[in-house]
Amino acid sequence: MRIAVWFVFCVGANAFAISPALPRAVPKDSLAVVFVEPPPVEADISSSVRSTVQTLSYVVQRLRDTGMIPVQAGSVGVIADVISSLSAIQGFPWAVVLTDARAKPLGNGSHRLADLQIVLLVKSGGRNEAIARRIQTLLSTWTTEDTAEIAKRDEFGTATFTLVDSRLPAWVRFKWASVDDYYVVGMGTRAFDAAARTIRKRAPSLASDAWFAQQHQAIDGANAQTE
Repeated sequence: MRIAVWFVFCVGANAFAISPALPRAVPKDSLAVVFVEPPPVEADISSSVRSTVQTLSYVVQRLRDTGMIPVQAGSVGVIADVISSLSAIQGFPWAVVLTDARAKPLGNGSHRLADLQIVLLVKSGGRNEAIARRIQTLLSTWTTEDTAEIAKRDEFGTATFTLVDSRLPAWVRFKWASVDDYYVVGMGTRAFDAAARTIRKRAPSLASDAWFAQQHQAIDGANAQTE
């Protein structure tokens, strides 16, 4: 079962403007996306991060309400670490994209998550040091040499890294790399590649979608901090 859900909203702020480069990096057939523009240097960054976390929490809760993201007790620590990692991308435009999600029916009206494809896109312009350090910290915290394997490949004009952990379902893998002006981190077997193809203009982007363009204009997304 595949569920498509769209939420359109914006958090306005006169000094902010969603970078037009972000929608051009998002795969056209994505299910959901949150765009975030960094505050000006003189703005209260901590306040911006709090607002962003609240927005992401809202989106995650809505996806949980649909049954697309069942949160298990063991995932709490991972989620906390991921949210704390927002500090590594402060100052950069970024987006979190849900490209696909599938659930397996178990009977009696219940379902189990069978596939989840999510990608983080950071318009870093090649300034990736803080992001790379944070990824290394997460790897050392949540993986072991006995169960995890990291493969390096040359593709999309860059060196990519893929983590597979034997403790996780086969569809769960993490892939990351710097692709052109973006730092891309994907979870799932297809999310990273979909974003990388879009960035390198091998696949259509969300910016080319007529419905998105209309809604983006209708809510004045170009002048928002978060959309």
